Amino acid sequence: MCLAKQADYSTSLCRWRPDGAFVNPTLGGEKKYVMVSDYAESCPIGFGSGNWLGQVDWVARFLEKEAHILEFSGQVMQSSADHVIIPEDYASAFITDPPYYDSVPYSDLANFYYVWHRMVLLADHGDYYSLPLTPKSQEMTVDHPNSSDEKVKYRDGLMRAFEVGRIATKPSGIGVIVFAHKSTEGWEALLEAIVQAGWSIVGSWPIDTELQNRLNALGTASLASSVHLVCRPRENATGTLQTNLIGDWREVLQELPARIHAWLPRLAREGIVGADAIFACLG
Repeated sequence: MCLAKQADYSTSLCRWRPDGAFVNPTLGGEKKYVMVSDYAESCPIGFGSGNWLGQVDWVARFLEKEAHILEFSGQVMQSSADHVIIPEDYASAFITDPPYYDSVPYSDLANFYYVWHRMVLLADHGDYYSLPLTPKSQEMTVDHPNSSDEKVKYRDGLMRAFEVGRIATKPSGIGVIVFAHKSTEGWEALLEAIVQAGWSIVGSWPIDTELQNRLNALGTASLASSVHLVCRPRENATGTLQTNLIGDWREVLQELPARIHAWLPRLAREGIVGADAIFACLG
């Protein structure tokens, strides 16, 4: 963990943060590599911003804090999201933050850390680091927004993952799906995947999740919140899927204006405006 953090502070894409007088790391909370005309150079063996001892101290303090809550530990499994790993009707809640359509090239960004981890962990964990770079063929993202094949692959991949989650969730359980995107294409793919996977959306809550001063939010119409779609399994008490609860699109369109008219004032009172309010209503 320390090595990955040190690598993050040691590239020519690091920026200087004058507001805090420290080096901003390569990714620095962003979901992309940001081009810079001039970069800040940290000194790993010194005592200034971005040094090695600082990385060790940061990680150590985090681990010490987490060690006090071990009684709440869970199980972690490495698996594809569309593979069944939990028994049917076992979980009380299905909570997921799926890929945001074409917003983030996750596996490409992961390569930055993967190559450094692989250097030090290959000998002991060869099964996890056998590939020279992160696998990408099954990734649920749209890397080329004009590609109809990638759009279909994204929607179908999400549908399989959501269906696996529904099957593992009790009929009385709940699902929460987090999403943020500024295109109707991304939302259409997500919503269709949710419905086709056997879920019903019963609530749509925007929750502030982004820093207002992050680089790509300055002077742009970036979303400040992520919409949390609250869902219920569209199942009978026995766990069988209900097939008669999907409405006709014309009926949905007729109900939509009234819903939006009732919902927007509340969002405005709570400080949710602009694109965030629009996409909360869409959800």
